Amino acid sequence: APRKTEIVSLDNSLFAAAQGILVTCTCNLYLQKMFWLFVLPLLSFSMKSSEGAHGGLKFQITLKGLEYAKEVAMEMLVSQLREEQIPDKSSRHNMPLLGDVLLSFSNIQINQLQVKDSAAGFVEGRGLKLAVRNAEIVFSSNWEIQSSFGKESGRIEVSVDRLSLFVVLHLDVDDGGQPLVQQASCYSNITDLDMKFSGWNSQLYNQISLALKGILISDINNKVCSELRESVDHLAQYLRSINFLAQIDSIGGIDFSLVSKPEITEDRCNLDFKGEFFLVEEPYRRPLLPTPFFLPNQSSSMIVLGVSDFLVNSAAFVYFTGRALRVNCTDKMIPKSAPFRLNTKHIGLFIPELKKQFPEMPMEIHLAARKAPVLHFQPGGLDAAVLGRAEAFVVLPNSSLVSVFVLNIDCNFTGQMFLKGDSSGNSMGKVGGSVALNSLRLSQEWSRIGDIKVSFLEIFLKSAGQVTLSSINRKLRRGKTLPNIFSVSFQDPEVTMHEGYMLIKSDVRYSFMTSVSSHGMTTRSERRA
Repeated sequence: APRKTEIVSLDNSLFAAAQGILVTCTCNLYLQKMFWLFVLPLLSFSMKSSEGAHGGLKFQITLKGLEYAKEVAMEMLVSQLREEQIPDKSSRHNMPLLGDVLLSFSNIQINQLQVKDSAAGFVEGRGLKLAVRNAEIVFSSNWEIQSSFGKESGRIEVSVDRLSLFVVLHLDVDDGGQPLVQQASCYSNITDLDMKFSGWNSQLYNQISLALKGILISDINNKVCSELRESVDHLAQYLRSINFLAQIDSIGGIDFSLVSKPEITEDRCNLDFKGEFFLVEEPYRRPLLPTPFFLPNQSSSMIVLGVSDFLVNSAAFVYFTGRALRVNCTDKMIPKSAPFRLNTKHIGLFIPELKKQFPEMPMEIHLAARKAPVLHFQPGGLDAAVLGRAEAFVVLPNSSLVSVFVLNIDCNFTGQMFLKGDSSGNSMGKVGGSVALNSLRLSQEWSRIGDIKVSFLEIFLKSAGQVTLSSINRKLRRGKTLPNIFSVSFQDPEVTMHEGYMLIKSDVRYSFMTSVSSHGMTTRSERRA
């Protein structure tokens, strides 16, 4: 049998290996959770880029928004880690005299987790920084040691006090234009660690733990940053795998990749997205060029979103080219209560020759855009110039169509938009607006029934258009509820129009679901700055 001093030495080695595994695994779990919950929402904007280009969509997160994101992430971290089901841990080691030794930890539970002080900020020209100070973790676990001398087991409680972590993340792009996130620097420090054993030989282990405390603290401090670097590498790999070309329907999609490196100052981060619609069948046919515009340098809101003429005009081009801006109007589309019908009798009131040649016959009007609409943001709203074409058909008894005339319809509209926040947290908010008809002009392109006096028809269409827009505006003013994407709601949003672009400034609120195990129920936790 080995002497007592040999037993102490063997137990010392066994204890160091066992507790190093347990403490490091739990600390790594804590740090990885914190990293993913805090950094991923911010870095998810890092996408394909090319230096010096301009896009049609800009996003800005201010220091106020970054600090709020950090607070939410920390709250989520504490909530989720308290209920985290940590898998059992086991490992084999070959020890002198003892031979093959199996170390097992089961029923690992986090009993207490506190982050007393944390801060987030921007590093000018580089990326993000995160500081956690004086964090405390208390966890417990069953432990078991199996060796040639038998089996020992019991319970251990570990307290990690005054854990501090300082991390700087660098945001960039590689030569291929894919996102690149790197851990620029990392420093971790645990100033105190306490372990209490219960079970067989627990008194001996508790005495040994005092001698090993400094060694374990040093070992954990060295391993935390290396483990965090692995999490950063996983995140970078994930971001590089994302495709930021999103298909909307069978005709068009939108490219929301970055076109330049993130512009990072001490109090904000500006992200410049391509923000361009594209044809699904011809994704490389993109004839429009963006016009530079800039977000304000001062904002009291958490986030700022800028939408330029380039984005809305690329959408107009795509859906015009994809032949989506056309509609065939029939009499069935007119409400039965309307006093006007789509037939030669009523249209003939403005074009008498039509009624003479085709008496009492139904009609169809095929509307289509002659060119892609031109849209332009300005302080008064969004102006839209629409150049349309209306081809009139008479429906013969055999259901065939006879073209009788073609008119060009040139219209100009002005649109307004509003955005309302949602205090309940059940949706992102509500979007609505209004549309006004500024001008309408008709001209004859072709006619089978002779010259058409368009002046009377123009007056009628203007009046009908105003009535139709009144009905449309009633619906627009009621607004449309936006889905609760990523559990984020707008708070006190402000929409303003400027020359060439639109700005949306807003605070946000994040709500998430947490399970309350002691009551067997689920509650919604909300966080607002």
